[in-house]
Amino acid sequence: MSVDNFIISVYCLVDEMTKKMFYAQKLRQRGFAPQLSDSEVITMQVVAEFLGIDTDKGAWEYFGQHWKHWFPLLGSRANYAKHAANLWRVTQCLQEQLAKQLGAMIDTLHMADGFPIPVCHFKRAYFSRIFEGDAAYGYCASKGETYAVRDNMTETRSEKFIHWLKSTRRLVETVIGQLTERFNIEKVRARKIWYLTNRIARKVLAHTVAIYINKKKGNPPLQFELLMTGKS
Repeated sequence: MSVDNFIISVYCLVDEMTKKMFYAQKLRQRGFAPQLSDSEVITMQVVAEFLGIDTDKGAWEYFGQHWKHWFPLLGSRANYAKHAANLWRVTQCLQEQLAKQLGAMIDTLHMADGFPIPVCHFKRAYFSRIFEGDAAYGYCASKGETYAVRDNMTETRSEKFIHWLKSTRRLVETVIGQLTERFNIEKVRARKIWYLTNRIARKVLAHTVAIYINKKKGNPPLQFELLMTGKS
C-alpha cells in the first residue's frame, strides 16, 4: 500500500467511525467550527505517528509540505496543535471502539504489562520539577536481563502452559517494541500529565488502526511493514 492509499484508508475508517459514535452529539457547544474537520486532524495524527513523526510540529510540517493539496484548509501550527489536543476524548473513544471490533473485549481474563517512561535523566532528578508529585524513582530490571526459571527452582508447570506463556510473552514484547521503536512512546515531550496522556492515547490509537487495517487486508495483524510495501 502506498502512503496516499494508507492516508485514504485511515481517513475513511476514522470518519466513518466518528460519525457513527457521535451522530447524535454536538462536540462543540460554542465558538466557530474549525476549518479542518475532526476526522482530518485525527487522520493526520494517526498517519504521522505511524510514520514515526510524534510531534504536532512534525505532523503539521509533514502534511503542509507533502499533502497540502489533500488538506488545503490546514492553517497555522498553533491552531492545528490546539485542535488536536481538544480531540483527546474522541481519540480515546475511537480507540476503544476499534479495540471492541477487533475482539479485545471478548475474553473475561486480560493481562497487562508495562514499561518505564523516563521523564528526566537520573542526575537531574533531584532538581527537576517535571511531573512533580506524579513521577517517582524506579528501576527497570527487564532491560539487559532475561526472565526464566532459575536453576535452583523446580519447574512444575505443564509443557503446554509453558508454550502458551512463551508465545504470549513474545506477543506482548512485540507490541511494546512497536510502541517504543515506531511510535516513540518512551519519549515524553510533555511537562503535564494531561498532555502526556493525550500523546500516549494517540499512539495507542495509531497502533490499533494499523492492526485493524492489516486484518481487513488479510495480513498478519502486527506485521506493519506490509502496510507500506505496495501489497494490496
